Amino acid sequence: MVSDITRLFIVDDHPVVIAGIKNQFRPVRDQIDVTGSASSVEEVISNTIPETFDIFILDLWLDKANPEFGIIALREKFPDKPIIIYTSETSVHWQRRAMKIGVSAYVLKSAVRTEIKTIIRQVASGMIIFPTQVDIEDRKKLILGINGHAKKLTPNQLQLVAHIAGGLTLAEIATKNGTTHSTIEKTLNQVRKICNAKNNAELVSILKDEGAI
Repeated sequence: MVSDITRLFIVDDHPVVIAGIKNQFRPVRDQIDVTGSASSVEEVISNTIPETFDIFILDLWLDKANPEFGIIALREKFPDKPIIIYTSETSVHWQRRAMKIGVSAYVLKSAVRTEIKTIIRQVASGMIIFPTQVDIEDRKKLILGINGHAKKLTPNQLQLVAHIAGGLTLAEIATKNGTTHSTIEKTLNQVRKICNAKNNAELVSILKDEGAI
């Protein structure tokens, strides 16, 4: 981070939640400052300047939007900005999914201020904070994905390999993504080079072993 103060950008469609987070933290007392907010991921992507904040605080459910799409969109637009999910969603499924696609922490809105502060500071220092509900084996797989080849891939590249693992042909993937067969093959070639895979089967095997797909 560029300073001792961690700057937060809140993405939540409830103004009361945004106001609540702002009221919890003081730059001098907590070394945490809320420097921006938005009610949707689209608003963030259109209007937000990366240099004005360090970490996203993201509600999982934004006006019924697909949570994964929002996380992936933010990661692609702001690849060096960690994401902390701040939500009332207690489902272990969503905790696993969020961590798998690259968030740095998953915090329930029932958490107390001191817990939230600790997690924000840990994420600011580069740590990944796993929810307690995610078991040890899942954590090992997620850590492999975070620290392995998958770390070098974009969410769209990972999704492409997941389609291959699911049995889709390149033509089917091209149709699904609204692109061309040659574009899909070019992207796969790039991913194989990144992962040192000789072919698509080996590529799928590597990323499955890392728990990335």
